[in-house]
Amino acid sequence: MIRLYRRAMTSIYLRAYLAGHTGHIMPRRLRKAIAGSELHRAWLVGFLGFFEQNGMAYGPANPYAQSFSLVDAL
Repeated sequence: MIRLYRRAMTSIYLRAYLAGHTGHIMPRRLRKAIAGSELHRAWLVGFLGFFEQNGMAYGPANPYAQSFSLVDAL
C-alpha cells in the first residue's frame, strides 16, 4: 500500500513539475491554498526552470557551463 501511495505521489509531483516547466500558471487562490506543500514546491521548481542532468543540478543560479565560456571569451 505504501509503495502504491509513493508511486502515485511521485507521478502527481512530476505532473506538477512539468506543468510549471511548460509555463502553466496556477491561479493565485490555488497557489495560496497549496503554498508550502510538496505539490507547490514541485510546480515552482519547474516554473523557475530548475532541472537535473547527469547528477548535476541546473537552474537560474547555475546555468550550463557553455555560457561561462562565452563570457570568458569576451
